[in-house]
Amino acid sequence: MVVIGGGSAGCEIAYELTDQKRSVTISEQLPELATDLFSANRDMLLELLKVKGAHIMTNCQIEKVIPGIVIYQLLDGIRGEVKTDSIVLAIGRRSVNTLLPQINELVNEVHVIGDCIASRKVIDAMWEAYKKAIKV
Repeated sequence: MVVIGGGSAGCEIAYELTDQKRSVTISEQLPELATDLFSANRDMLLELLKVKGAHIMTNCQIEKVIPGIVIYQLLDGIRGEVKTDSIVLAIGRRSVNTLLPQINELVNEVHVIGDCIASRKVIDAMWEAYKKAIKV
């Protein structure tokens, strides 16, 4: 299995999959994994991935995906491929709020939170919801 994207979501998915005794490779474009986590959480997760035997490729650009193979190039120019039976994409998020104008026409009061404002982590949406809820 190849997990493309080494942010917190990709690393946590990889951890769960290695827990199921699967061979997992994490591919990340940046030089480090899970930079969106607090350092203690990040360190723990990376250590667990190491203990479970996840293969980690940082500074890695995915060039092509074909059935059963992921072709990549590392920052130093080395090219390679990983044979895989499945791929998980954990490569980003985007805000979606296309229904907001219609909802505003149906009700008197709308509170916009979470990914409707901007794409981010669940903890941010929960904190935003809490702050709005105590004012309602």
